[in-house]
Amino acid sequence: MVAALLPPATFTLAGWLLWGGLLDGGALGLLGWLFLRLGPIRMGLLSDHRLGMACSREQQWEQALRAFQASEARWRTRPLLDRWRAPLLGASGPWPFVAQAGYNQVLTLLELGRTEEARARLARLLEEHPGMGPARALRQALAAGQDRS
Repeated sequence: MVAALLPPATFTLAGWLLWGGLLDGGALGLLGWLFLRLGPIRMGLLSDHRLGMACSREQQWEQALRAFQASEARWRTRPLLDRWRAPLLGASGPWPFVAQAGYNQVLTLLELGRTEEARARLARLLEEHPGMGPARALRQALAAGQDRS
């Protein structure tokens, strides 16, 4: 969480040093960070994830699945950026974006009734990210549901 504060703090400090004055320069640096965070990061790097979440809210599961798959593909090409997401992007989530995309795919597959495909995707996800608590809990819930059938 603290690492996610590094980018805005760095921009604020740079603004202060480059333009002088804590209020003027610092505010300008912070505005620069907000522009970067809302522009290229949110609208660029996170666009597929945001689309998947919007489609999920509208219960458009096929479109959501495609968006989450695209998000995973995007983050697989940027493993260092995903690993250092807190200090570089200001993202403080506990799991990498690639893991979040995989987890959202599992949930979407379950909504589509493709349970076996969801189980296989969940198994692959947990091989790569065994510490992902929500995925482990989902695996247990799916196993408990299978035991009752």
